[in-house]
Amino acid sequence: AESIAEAGLTVAGQGGFGGSSFWMRAPSGVDTEALALRLRGDGVLIEAGKSFFDPARPQGQFYRLGYSSIAPAKIPEGIARIAKALRS
Repeated sequence: AESIAEAGLTVAGQGGFGGSSFWMRAPSGVDTEALALRLRGDGVLIEAGKSFFDPARPQGQFYRLGYSSIAPAKIPEGIARIAKALRS
């Protein structure tokens, strides 16, 4: 959560009790499926949120960040890479 806040990324929602991921909102106009593909090449995995929404009402700007299997020391660098990709 600290790295996300420091990078200026937008959390779309998170359960209040436990959990192992953050739901994020990309800036308007960002296709998170394309973002996920781009980040994969940079060693960062995100999950585009489109498949979690009703196909009749697509929500292409959401993505999920899972962190339960990521070493805590690696999280800030991954978040920084996401922020950089969103800026460019």
